[in-house]
Amino acid sequence: MLKLKFTLKREIIDFIVRYIITAIVFLPALYKAINAQQWFDPNWNYRTEIAVDNFDNSNSLSDYQINIKLDHSNFNFTLSNPNGEDIRIANSDGVTLLPFWIENWNSDSASMWVKMSLIPANTILIIYLYHGNSSASSMSNGDETFLFFDDFENFTPTGMNSPEYLITPTNDIYFPGGEPDHFGQAVHPAIVFIPEGWNGYQYWMAMTPYPYGGALYENPSILCSNDNVNWVEPAEDVNPIVPPPPSSPPDDYSYNNDPELLLVNNMLILYFNETNYDGNVYLKRMESGDGINWSSPAIILAFPQNLMSPSLIYENDTYYLWYLRSSGGCYSHLQNIYLRESSDGIDWGPEQNVNLTHNGFVPWHFDIQKEGSKYTMIYVAYRDNEDCDSDTMSLYYSESPDGINWSLEPTRLLSVSNSGWDNRTIYRSTFLVNSNFLRIWYSARSIANEWHIGYTEGNIRDFAGLQTKWDKINGRLSSSQDFSRSGSYSLKEVGDISWPQIFKDMNGRFSLNAWYYDQMDASPNYLAMISVWNPENALYPLNTIGVGVWTGISTSHYVIQTDGENFVETSVSRTLRWHKLTINVNQDNCDFYIDNTLVGTSDVLDESNISRISSEGLMTGLVYFDDIYLRSYSEPDPLIAIGDDYSLPVELTSFIGYPATNNITLEWTTASEINNQGFIILRKNEISENYTEISSYQYNDYLKGAGNSNMEHNYKYQDFNVIKDMVYWYKLVDIDFNGLKNENPPIQASLSSTASGKYPNTLQLFQSYPNPFNNITKISFYLPEEQHVLLRIFDIQGKEIETLLNIKMEAGLHTIPWDASRLNSGVYFYQIQVRSQNDVRKCIFIK
Repeated sequence: MLKLKFTLKREIIDFIVRYIITAIVFLPALYKAINAQQWFDPNWNYRTEIAVDNFDNSNSLSDYQINIKLDHSNFNFTLSNPNGEDIRIANSDGVTLLPFWIENWNSDSASMWVKMSLIPANTILIIYLYHGNSSASSMSNGDETFLFFDDFENFTPTGMNSPEYLITPTNDIYFPGGEPDHFGQAVHPAIVFIPEGWNGYQYWMAMTPYPYGGALYENPSILCSNDNVNWVEPAEDVNPIVPPPPSSPPDDYSYNNDPELLLVNNMLILYFNETNYDGNVYLKRMESGDGINWSSPAIILAFPQNLMSPSLIYENDTYYLWYLRSSGGCYSHLQNIYLRESSDGIDWGPEQNVNLTHNGFVPWHFDIQKEGSKYTMIYVAYRDNEDCDSDTMSLYYSESPDGINWSLEPTRLLSVSNSGWDNRTIYRSTFLVNSNFLRIWYSARSIANEWHIGYTEGNIRDFAGLQTKWDKINGRLSSSQDFSRSGSYSLKEVGDISWPQIFKDMNGRFSLNAWYYDQMDASPNYLAMISVWNPENALYPLNTIGVGVWTGISTSHYVIQTDGENFVETSVSRTLRWHKLTINVNQDNCDFYIDNTLVGTSDVLDESNISRISSEGLMTGLVYFDDIYLRSYSEPDPLIAIGDDYSLPVELTSFIGYPATNNITLEWTTASEINNQGFIILRKNEISENYTEISSYQYNDYLKGAGNSNMEHNYKYQDFNVIKDMVYWYKLVDIDFNGLKNENPPIQASLSSTASGKYPNTLQLFQSYPNPFNNITKISFYLPEEQHVLLRIFDIQGKEIETLLNIKMEAGLHTIPWDASRLNSGVYFYQIQVRSQNDVRKCIFIK
């Protein structure tokens, strides 16, 4: 037993020393897997062991992100693809792939995050990083790795724009009695959709021709369709259904505009404006039973100033009419919206003021629908320092319980595209809504001054890309190719009349990370921050903390916001490049980091009173963020150590040597081979000597490997250059196609005059297989003669765990299964004793 303790102690010391040297590791309980249970894919040539040390944490971690950092001291970058496209991370079984995201990769260093489903408490796990496949494509995926992730590749205010416009045939008449043109340009759509069809068509559209912005062509016309793609006139030359109004004197013109369409009691009803040279606007009404033959226009309302965008709903025998009035047209910075009611659609009650407030913006043309008990509106708006010709005019969505009071935080749906048919101005739309699913027909203008109508559809949160991940946005934001840290786009926040901000609801313990591109903007009131917030309307409404740039405190250094309006300059200087900003939310406080350096702590907020995160700018300058992510966070964070880099393994299940008639025969069996070029045989006959090569796959075809195989293969080599009764030590070396070698443990054999049979006349204990193993492994050994066998299991501290054998056994090869399912994952030793001989080997159990 004394000899056993000494052997185990020597094994443990060798193991710990080696691991400390190669990986700077932590405690004697740490273990190392020499070969994983399986290799996940033979097309990958190398793997690196990653030790995940949660030994000092009494809490298990679920769906937790760990950070793997590589450099030249622990990783050979020449054996991987230039950008890490071939990286794969496998669980402890060596096969099950884990989600990961590469944050940085270059020829000198790399940083990546890996999501592990479970890291048990007080445990150290081994996982595997595979590399070395030149044809592999990247599997780096932030969405699958983090609690929340946005690289802004799909964050764009043009994400839901229609790729092409609808073909809308027009008869364009410029003045009464004039000959029509056919430009096919149109504006201000109004749609009626009848699923069961009406006079042969499901869709009916009223619009006005608007070639190159020519207001005098705006004569209401009617189109119909059954597929929302092919639009036609309901009859030949029916359009325009409203002729151009007379004009007098010759240089003053009247024109029609802004049609609205309803289906009431099986009659199609058209409302539109006539903007007259006399300075008045007349709201007119027409009816049709077939969409072809229309009644004469009748004036129902007249106003001495601009009337725009009438929108109507008919419900419960009542007409509801909303419209916008302004004396300054689309150059006005204040527009007034009103509501009237009517029982017949002709005689109207008094005006009611509508409350629609959009801070910093001026609402313009709109459409209103009723869904269930709520009213919904889509409107275009321009900034109050611009006008309706601005390329920043966008479509917004708002809701109301009564049609009078509208939500204060409208949702932006569409803005101008980068290069499409709608890349100059977004204009009036019409829509259908069903459980927040929108079908939108919108008019827009191109840079070439062509006006068309497009169609798009989707859930409200799908529009603009801005709503797919973030819970709230403020101000002017878009994706941008000006600067990008990864991929092609970053987030561009434009300081303007309102603060540009994005918000995500989040609570609990987490780590908020964002990459900020510092352009060294030192202008007054320049701000670029990431922040965490307490709940709105909380007892301390200013409990917002953050880290970033605020030139009101410092133009040369980064700052932290410790409580509301309290900012503190840090020791980190601003430099022109990407910088990583981090806030770790702890149990009792929050820590701030810049480029992974701790710069401050605030105890105002902790995990129990945080409701959301944000990134934001101010009303000055441009702010660029990229790769914002939230990860799980624990104290302590698991420690990560990088182990040895191994080429694809040869799983050797046995290696024996025995005397034959005039030689020593070596036999070995492999359970699997991947990338195995072949074997080399080394030999020596004195303990103090060095091994020398006696045969190689390079000149002995019997030693060539199987390449890639999951089948068992048997090999034999006969050593005839031996002396009788001399003891030899043999070592088997396998080498892969990249020239990397792996030496297996040595064996002894002798051409003894007293030896007989296939196996040697000494005890042989083989490496268990598989190793590492999950629940069950097999232990094989050879007895040269009938003997009493004691086979026991010990843990890494030398404590006996189990006795597998304590019986007399006959000579020969024996295999004993060991079921470790009741034990914890870890390193174990199995020891065999027969008479005065004993041997010990190590195995690793991974649940």
